[in-house]
Amino acid sequence: MRLLRRSPQPPVARPPELRPPRSVWWWVLPGALLIGAALWGAVQWLLQDLPQLPIPQQVSIRIEALRTALAAAAGVGAGVTLLLAVRRQRHQEVATWHATHDAAERRVTELYTTAGAPRGALLYPRRSREELKGGSWARWLT
Repeated sequence: MRLLRRSPQPPVARPPELRPPRSVWWWVLPGALLIGAALWGAVQWLLQDLPQLPIPQQVSIRIEALRTALAAAAGVGAGVTLLLAVRRQRHQEVATWHATHDAAERRVTELYTTAGAPRGALLYPRRSREELKGGSWARWLT
């Protein structure tokens, strides 16, 4: 009896879930806050011992601290940009999968449609009466 059983169907790959895209502010606002926090934190940390230094050195130390803090903020900004790139790449992959799946479904539908058409329709296409009257088909009209 086991020989007469159907072989199990392979599982159909389910498409990834499509969600409506969130607003860009969901990424931009926290990213901007994170960059600002990195800038402020780096400046505060680098300038915490500034009052103990003599006045002529304080100017050059402030410039270097600001330069270092801006570099830290740029690094955080680059990280946020990478996160946005990953998000976009994922969206493109899901969209490509759906387009491929849709094309396959359309092809199957087209094959079923053409298979269901009567065979005679392919061999003898329908012609209008005007076409038939002037040609050798006229004898079939009477």
